Amino acid sequence: MSDIDFLKEEGPLLDALKMAVWKEDRVNEEIYRLQLEELYERWRTFRGENK
Repeated sequence: MSDIDFLKEEGPLLDALKMAVWKEDRVNEEIYRLQLEELYERWRTFRGENK
């Protein structure tokens, strides 16, 4: 039995794995969004739109 077959049979384990990956994606998405906002604010400050 391969690791993939094992994961297919283990419903709760696979669900937990999917949730962990999903949560990590959400965290990464939030970090990316915050970085974009900071970059945008720096750009506006550079252009003189933000004092």
